[in-house]
Amino acid sequence: MTADHAADARRITKTLFSVQSIASAGSIAIFPVFPILGAELSGRQALAGVPAMFYLLGQALSAFGWGYAMDRLGRRPSLILGMAIGVVASFVSAGGAILKSFALFLIGGTLVGVAVSVLALSRFVAAEVHPPDQRARAISGVVLGGTIGAIFGPLLAGGLARFTRRGVLDELIAPFALSMVLSAAAAIVLFIWLRPEPKELGQAISLAYPTAKSVAEPARTIREILRVRPAMVAVTAMVFGQLVMAMLMVITSLHMRNHDHSLTSISFVISTH
Repeated sequence: MTADHAADARRITKTLFSVQSIASAGSIAIFPVFPILGAELSGRQALAGVPAMFYLLGQALSAFGWGYAMDRLGRRPSLILGMAIGVVASFVSAGGAILKSFALFLIGGTLVGVAVSVLALSRFVAAEVHPPDQRARAISGVVLGGTIGAIFGPLLAGGLARFTRRGVLDELIAPFALSMVLSAAAAIVLFIWLRPEPKELGQAISLAYPTAKSVAEPARTIREILRVRPAMVAVTAMVFGQLVMAMLMVITSLHMRNHDHSLTSISFVISTH
């Protein structure tokens, strides 16, 4: 790996770390109000978890599409497009809340999931620009950025709730405005600093380390991947981990709201989680 390649890889990783922090803060900032608005807009508390379900479906079902887009368009354009969709998603979600449209709110939640999906793939973008023995550390560094954003996103939303007033900006709408701003900021960071194109650098790395699988080689099918025991164990662990987390956390804010806790307190609980 040449000195120029190493410098480019460090810059790309730092950029992705920053984007993960910023964009994760925006996506998690709106998480506490999802079930609250779900219950209010649907008129049934039993449907409070539906917006989160659409969010997760959008994230899961768009993952393959983002994978193809990254191969065809490149990593940088795909990530910028994803953040642009994040801006639109927050706008649509806020519109659904303002217009009291549960259907529009669900569309917005789905689009939020689509934006978060491409953000999750950025950790692997960081991996491909490093030699094989440095990829795990690169992934963990970008994940750390997402953790920082997940901690401070709800705290920012909770703090913002203190300055909102009914009739000007509802405290349940304010997190979506914050998410719009942070998604736009993440897109700007990507546009300015995510250079060179990570896919091209990854191809150069694969040539320098021929034992590593080239990004130009055909990808394995999902069926082939799931035949590998470690992959199956990892997927199973993720399924049960997400099941427990979603079961407890998606509905936490609604229960706290029903017990007259403020949005600031609710956001603090989500942040500690």
